[in-house]
Amino acid sequence: MSCCDQPGLISVNDALNKLLAAVKPHAEYEELPLPQALHRYLAQPIYALMDNPAWHNSAMDGYAVRFADYQSGQPLTVVGTALAGKPYTRSVEKGQCVRIMTGAPIPTGADTVIMQEQLCDKRSDKVIFSGEVKQGDHVRLKGEDIKQGKILLPAKHQCSAADIGFLAAQGISTVTGYRQLKVGLLSTGDELKALGTTLHLGDIYDSNRYMLNALLSNMGCDVHDFGIIADNVQLIKDTLIKANNQCDVIITSGGVSVGEADYIKDIISELGELHLWKVAIKPGKPFAYGWLSNALFLGLPGNPVSALVTFYKLALPAMVKMTGGEYLPPNYLCATLTHPLKKRQGRTEYIRSHYTSNNEGELLVTPTGKQGSAIMSSLVGANCFIVLDENQESMVAGEKVMIEVFQPPLL
Repeated sequence: MSCCDQPGLISVNDALNKLLAAVKPHAEYEELPLPQALHRYLAQPIYALMDNPAWHNSAMDGYAVRFADYQSGQPLTVVGTALAGKPYTRSVEKGQCVRIMTGAPIPTGADTVIMQEQLCDKRSDKVIFSGEVKQGDHVRLKGEDIKQGKILLPAKHQCSAADIGFLAAQGISTVTGYRQLKVGLLSTGDELKALGTTLHLGDIYDSNRYMLNALLSNMGCDVHDFGIIADNVQLIKDTLIKANNQCDVIITSGGVSVGEADYIKDIISELGELHLWKVAIKPGKPFAYGWLSNALFLGLPGNPVSALVTFYKLALPAMVKMTGGEYLPPNYLCATLTHPLKKRQGRTEYIRSHYTSNNEGELLVTPTGKQGSAIMSSLVGANCFIVLDENQESMVAGEKVMIEVFQPPLL
């Protein structure tokens, strides 16, 4: 039986497509000093200000020579030294060479660098080399990496640490990025307790808010933490109104099911618009999204692994689009299952797992423990999900499965 045959269930892909169609990028952007650009999405493309390298330079420590002069075993005269910050400014003439360090500009007249390892004799200012040398060896040509005017990074690109170094090498000190997404985060439930307090019978520590805060911070969001709100309709309502006035997105976990104290869905319906879905996903199933006057509302399940999976598969892509990025579907790899898996048809399952490769380069994948939606220990050591679609059933060791390798912000 497919998920479409089960009343009330919506497939993961249908839920994602509906959610992506419902959200739009916010239009606000700002000039950012380069160090503040980490994780931010670019509102405009960035172009190269200059060639990189800006001049021909040496890729090795050695000697800059005229290739036409080189003969193995024949001496050349050393006439100077070229350092990265102190170039040799004269021309290399017939029969001459220049001692050169990595990164130093190639002197006029020279066109080849001979590695210092090929030096076989040195007497006063005379040097002799051996071995094969090709014209242009170990010379980085001007502009061979980047030509002036070329697009360095496109619009909608999310800046990484490597990107920041790339831009700094071009002398770029500011970028135009979309404003950080302001995300309000709150937990509801009388059973939830703050860290550092004593638990009594029925109490649990509020772990979801810490986990989601970490995920959102790793995305580069501006997180507004509204804490734990007791199961009180007016308190919850007042907090949601406050969050709506300050944030672009509000995320809760729990409170969108059918329990007597699950007030969130009724309050969102009163204040704005609510869509409550039962998604054919495991772990997870109840998922809510809606709108208040200013903010998108995303209601995740209360069980911690369900909250993480629905955030990663549904909430995250919508937020990437809102913050100016472009959601890219995951890349799946094929791996060999090392342990049997039990599964019923009806929901797409995301099984916390760890993949490695054997000596032959074959990918092997192993579930990291029990897969209940409240069991967080199986997240420790996991680096991928085994993805079993809604029509798949139980599998035995040795079968091929598709895995989704963890990407930021799970990393």
